[in-house]
Amino acid sequence: MRARGAAALAALLALAGCDSGQLKEPSLPPPHLISGPIDLPAACSTRPQAPAHPGEPSLAVDPGDPRELVAAWQENRSPDDVGIVVAVSHDGGTSWTRAALPSVLACTGGLYVHAGDPWVSIGRDGVVYVSALVVRPRTAAGTTRDIVVSISRDHGATWERPAVVESATMPPSFPDKETILADPRRPGYGYVVWAEYPFRTETDSLGNTSEIPNGPGVVKLAVSTDGAKTFRGPYTVSPPDLGNNVMPWVTAGSPGRIGIAWYGAPQASEGGNFGPDPGQVDLSGVKTYERLDDLLADPDIDLIDVCAVTDQHAPVALAALKAGKHVLVEKAIALTPAQADEMVTAAKAAGKRLMVAHVLPFFPEFKFAAEAIR
Repeated sequence: MRARGAAALAALLALAGCDSGQLKEPSLPPPHLISGPIDLPAACSTRPQAPAHPGEPSLAVDPGDPRELVAAWQENRSPDDVGIVVAVSHDGGTSWTRAALPSVLACTGGLYVHAGDPWVSIGRDGVVYVSALVVRPRTAAGTTRDIVVSISRDHGATWERPAVVESATMPPSFPDKETILADPRRPGYGYVVWAEYPFRTETDSLGNTSEIPNGPGVVKLAVSTDGAKTFRGPYTVSPPDLGNNVMPWVTAGSPGRIGIAWYGAPQASEGGNFGPDPGQVDLSGVKTYERLDDLLADPDIDLIDVCAVTDQHAPVALAALKAGKHVLVEKAIALTPAQADEMVTAAKAAGKRLMVAHVLPFFPEFKFAAEAIR
């Protein structure tokens, strides 16, 4: 429900009229629910599909014709055969058609196994730009993520094959949170900004390997002057100490001038990612355990926060619930819906609380979106 609310909110904010220039809550019209049935290629429909779970929406209005709107979101349902959904309206948001963005995931004729972080922008010439963060099949060298841009010259009826803006393999690099802007004054000019982080591989005491941050991120920029056929860059445009939670945006002013903004939490010089900053946290009084069984047997422990790699979420959570502990599990809850169902059943049987560490539902803007839809 939260994901469906997010997709609807994107349309709500873009279509709201404001006579005074100030957005006032009582003036907001009812939201338009733009998610719904998706027109899928035959290759994407060979396996049974779970209910739709849209998320991370983006929406743009054609500056030359406000009746033309294009939205995109990430389809999170299982199996992961859809990727990015593009919705198009030719009547100012009254009606919408939806389809998978072509040439991205394998069943749509693309190279990738996962796609997310979509962002939409429309130029003065009506050309639609959709950027996304996509994932190639894993190899022995690691997981390669590309930032790609797809364009449509006919308001979403057809799409050109995506152009690769950045390609980085983790380790050592991880690109994230890209946004795109079609220059509102210069047709054919487009700008992509994103955060990029250094990562390293680490092996825990149980032999599980995972990739973890290896320093602060930076903001990068790539520029196209030929309608997203090619991109120059990337250029590093930020100082080197932004931390590991960076969100960049790009805007354009007078011809030839752009502005890039970002927020980020600088890394603490001491103390890790908790406690006072700057400063060092005294952990000498905190119990440590070499084995999970020893932790679960401790009667002083009431709640377990499962921060292991994702494939260990289900077995650790189930063991904790069986031991009579409440469980907070980091997202994603598990690798499969069946594992998640088993965890919920175990929590009910044990009479203990099971919660996934999603923070967005507690943000006031998401609370407002949920209430508006209800």
